[in-house]
Amino acid sequence: MPIRKALAPVEFAEDLKEQLEKIAPARVLKPHETAHVGWLVDGEFDVIDGGSPVGRFFLGKFGVGQSVLSLHVRITDVKSGLVVYEFDMYGGSQLQGRAGTIRASGLGRALHFDLQNAAERIYLTLSTNPYRYGARANVSLPE
Repeated sequence: MPIRKALAPVEFAEDLKEQLEKIAPARVLKPHETAHVGWLVDGEFDVIDGGSPVGRFFLGKFGVGQSVLSLHVRITDVKSGLVVYEFDMYGGSQLQGRAGTIRASGLGRALHFDLQNAAERIYLTLSTNPYRYGARANVSLPE
């Protein structure tokens, strides 16, 4: 479990990059790199707990075995150095039972679901039109 928790930031960085590429080009900086343009997304994990699949199996509907992910996110404009947006996030499997749902793992490894869901929530927070309202699949022009 400590190894999985140690790898969580790396996995989350890739999930977040994948989500933010829907808005604009994105990349994960290496430890010695600095950004010169754009927004810098950084933060800290407060709680990473994958929960217990066995607990979710037997008493998941009562909250036993639930996973918890809590993090603090900060968006900084690189040119000005000003923090553009800062917020806390809290999530997890909540009261999901053994079967789980699309957004929670049930008997699987909850941490992957939680990281992906958190990355998607950050994308939804930063995007001006995340659900693409007004976009059409087919454009029909009158002749």
